[in-house]
Amino acid sequence: MGDGDTGYVDLARGQEVLAFFCCHDGPEGSRYIRVAEGRAGAAPLVGLSAGWSTASVERDFHAAAFVEGDRETHVSLRFRGSFADPALGARQELPALVHPRLVRDVVGAAPPPLLSVFCVRWLGSTGGPARSDWDVAGDGVVREALDGLARAMPGEYEVHTAWVKGEDLGAISGEEVRRMLR
Repeated sequence: MGDGDTGYVDLARGQEVLAFFCCHDGPEGSRYIRVAEGRAGAAPLVGLSAGWSTASVERDFHAAAFVEGDRETHVSLRFRGSFADPALGARQELPALVHPRLVRDVVGAAPPPLLSVFCVRWLGSTGGPARSDWDVAGDGVVREALDGLARAMPGEYEVHTAWVKGEDLGAISGEEVRRMLR
């Protein structure tokens, strides 16, 4: 059942959906990326930090109750798969609150992105959450870039990230990166 005012549909707890995942939508302060099975502890740590993924609805979502500026009214989801954060480690599944325009009630193939980006981030250089022109490896600059993409082209891009130490960079082949990007 949809709501005529919002255009969004009601979703039931446990329902499988296709939703747009972003590494900054998970638990506060985390930077989890979705990694291939068995790669959560591997170096370099490479995975999807923004893009479409399957998830299940954690609590009923009522389109009529959605408030644009209230994040608590977004769709509560649990993304499926293996995830890893360079500081927090690995986990199966990831809870997140996702804007309803980035949730599809039909699971299927992800739409092709208009932009596909490969981002290299240095392990150990988390910086702080604040933006700094001097700390371009810190979280603030990357978060600002991802937020800009989300505003400019919601759900129409994907970002793959490699968390590396200097010696890890050579382990990522150009062919591997080309296969990731669509």
